[in-house]
Amino acid sequence: MINVKPSYNFDRKYKTNFSKQWDLPEGITSDRLWALVNMWENSFTDEILVKILKPVVDEIININNSNIKPTDNYRDLLDILMGIASEFDEEDINEWLLFGGKLDRGKEYNRIYDKLFKKYDGLYWVPSYNKLAFLNNNYKEINGEIS
Repeated sequence: MINVKPSYNFDRKYKTNFSKQWDLPEGITSDRLWALVNMWENSFTDEILVKILKPVVDEIININNSNIKPTDNYRDLLDILMGIASEFDEEDINEWLLFGGKLDRGKEYNRIYDKLFKKYDGLYWVPSYNKLAFLNNNYKEINGEIS
């Protein structure tokens, strides 16, 4: 884990000191995190993304906005997000920034969507449901209910 330079984009958008409070994995910048947050807020409306990945982002933003000291649980959430972020190359990040965090449903959308789920088929922490959800290859939640 290393400290990274502050991401003024992320901090200005969310009025936080996120990049000063967290140690991010080597190679992951807070600008990259900002791009992912922006993508989830503005682009993906799929039910599974909204109910599983978006709450992770919300939890991280909330603890920064309220100045709650990060706990192991929140660090675990950040690890999930950073693990996902590490799978995207600079081309992906630049596309999100170029489109203002928005992508049309098409070839590029599907390529990025597939990256999210084909590489992260398994257990995800779902903060709003206080449990783990298991996703199979068809992106279905098969261990418990998400309603």
